Amino acid sequence: LLPAATTSSRGAVQVGSGLAVDNGVLSNTGVPGATGLFNAYSAAANFPAPGQANTLYVAIDTSRTYQYTGGVYVELGPGATVVAATLPAAPTSLTADGGNGSATLTWSAPTNTGGSAITDYSIQYSANGGTTWSAFSDSITAVTSSVVTGLTNGTAYTFRVAAVNVVGTGSYSSTTTATPSGSVPGQPTILAAFTSYGSATLWWNSPSSNGGSAVFSYRVQTSTDGATWTTASATFLDVGSATISNLSDATTYYFRVAAINANGIGAYSSVATATTPTSVPTAPRSVTAYRYQPAGGSAQAIVSWLPPSSQGGSAITAYPIQTSLDGTNWADGGLLLAKNYVLGQGNAALGIPAYSQLYIRVAATNSAGTGPYSSAAGPV
Repeated sequence: LLPAATTSSRGAVQVGSGLAVDNGVLSNTGVPGATGLFNAYSAAANFPAPGQANTLYVAIDTSRTYQYTGGVYVELGPGATVVAATLPAAPTSLTADGGNGSATLTWSAPTNTGGSAITDYSIQYSANGGTTWSAFSDSITAVTSSVVTGLTNGTAYTFRVAAVNVVGTGSYSSTTTATPSGSVPGQPTILAAFTSYGSATLWWNSPSSNGGSAVFSYRVQTSTDGATWTTASATFLDVGSATISNLSDATTYYFRVAAINANGIGAYSSVATATTPTSVPTAPRSVTAYRYQPAGGSAQAIVSWLPPSSQGGSAITAYPIQTSLDGTNWADGGLLLAKNYVLGQGNAALGIPAYSQLYIRVAATNSAGTGPYSSAAGPV
């Protein structure tokens, strides 16, 4: 620290005007060991109001010894103080937290500011472990935090910070690392769900936020009670629609959709509901027939079968039966009401024309209509 300057009333310096050091004041005459003359000038150092002091910071080389001689002349106020400023020390306690394409840095200001106020911080980052550095400008002055943007998610970055004062940029801090990463996508907006026999088609809009990573597929879940959910076996590409198959007829379903990006599965959409229609039953199963010849009577075909694997969402009301003499041309052979059907028993006895054989097939009927006929049993 150099000694305080003397005061004088010489000159015409006014409040708010610039501070200058007169070349005639600086001299190495009569200064033992002086090897050079140092001239300082600060046009930006404006004088304060009367009764207040101003400070002129002079950058020096710390490897040399300096002496001060001369004076600073002011008309108003008690005078000026001359301070020898150096580069600030390095900031401490640097931390970095990765965000979505960004990193948030915080640090502590250096305890040694070099005798001059910190005016800014120099922020640098590296994507190769510190081999090469890039500068980041946050347009913020002496705040001890910054959000570095424009980073690539999934890339490890190294960061360092240096303080800046009137002399220049000081030493950089110890480094720290962080890896920016995005978040999962937001919720899709489900638009509609339409059903057909055994299936449903969904439409949705993409989420407003992809979480910083492209959405590459969607997951669809279904439920029959809105509480217990089943994930569709297929994962759907980013096309905004999907068809879900193997649904039961005449059943109300709940649907929801979630978007997937490299960071995981996002929140599910709101729920859409739709009811599958009633369809005709499938064909009866395991139709069998055998020939029965009662004593003194005509031959008969005794027919039995198992119910359809699917009733189509509506109760079976009847079983139509068809017969054929050649397995190609079919005629109605009767109708068994469902209420008269007995599982595991012969449920129809059909007359067989003399000297003929008979083929038999069975269908099922519900409120939607008659379903397909079974494979033929016979000839008997």
